Amino acid sequence: MADAQFDKELEENRRAWESLRDQVRREYAGKYVGMAFGRVIAAGRDYDSVVAAMDALQPRPACSLVFSAEGEPLFDPPESHAHYEFAD
Repeated sequence: MADAQFDKELEENRRAWESLRDQVRREYAGKYVGMAFGRVIAAGRDYDSVVAAMDALQPRPACSLVFSAEGEPLFDPPESHAHYEFAD
């Protein structure tokens, strides 16, 4: 079930990014962006504060992303890392 929820939220975040990319880059230039549940949850100049805001979410998302507004979020793991373990 956890994998199915992760996959669902990952796809939701991917679709949201595709539709919000230009807006995020314009509105959050120079900042880090936290995305979960298919929307921008937090943004700030300090990476750690955005991560802290994401970690404080209740309910906790199965899939969340923190990335530079000018960059591309990492939706797919690098091919060199075929196996991932996630701590609860």
